[in-house]
Amino acid sequence: MKNTTKKSHELLDKATLKKFFNVYPELKDDTNKEWLKLLRQLRTYTAEAQTKLNNNDPKLLLLLEGRVRVYQLAPDGRECTLCRNAPGDISIISLSAVIKNQPSYAHAVVEKKLLALEFPAKEFMLAMDINQAFRLLILNGMADSFNNIIDTFQQTVFSRLEERMLCLLSRLFYNTSGDTLQITHQEIAHEIGTTREVISRLLKQMEQEGKIQLSRGKITCIDKSQLSVSISQSLCAT
Repeated sequence: MKNTTKKSHELLDKATLKKFFNVYPELKDDTNKEWLKLLRQLRTYTAEAQTKLNNNDPKLLLLLEGRVRVYQLAPDGRECTLCRNAPGDISIISLSAVIKNQPSYAHAVVEKKLLALEFPAKEFMLAMDINQAFRLLILNGMADSFNNIIDTFQQTVFSRLEERMLCLLSRLFYNTSGDTLQITHQEIAHEIGTTREVISRLLKQMEQEGKIQLSRGKITCIDKSQLSVSISQSLCAT
């Protein structure tokens, strides 16, 4: 991980402040001098993709750029994605670790180059105490994050594995501009908490049905109408 750290007596540059207030406009009009002083003492850093974040030092990250995947690791080594955090998101898992001032039970990995302001536990509690707008931002973000975690839990408990994979493919195809996804079978397995072998079997079945075409690290949608029918029959249609 590459870190770029501002010393405590230095102010954040105007460009970083502008970016921060663009992502978190709720905080832009706050004129509390103590809050502004605290904000300008926060550290900024960047990290290259796929660099694992350190969970031993609890901190809340306010993302300005990039994306973080938060996942849980099973005893057998399987991963299950809990959520993704993008600029403007508040991670309830990181928030819990900061409030308790103890390491998180979950893991996080940077998927896209990260730029963030960092709130260690002490600074976070002080910011919550002196800034009402910040408190409201955290509470609203916590509610959104909690709902996302519940949705993930609901899909895991009440949906069949095939349905969960179809929901995932539906979201991924929706977010891409073309008909081809750059994703491996192992990455799909990590998303829904299963093994690569199971995903390969399910995808091979879809390929035999003429819905998709598989190649190394890619999934191409062949027949959108058939895929749409499969997706509409799954729980994600609701």
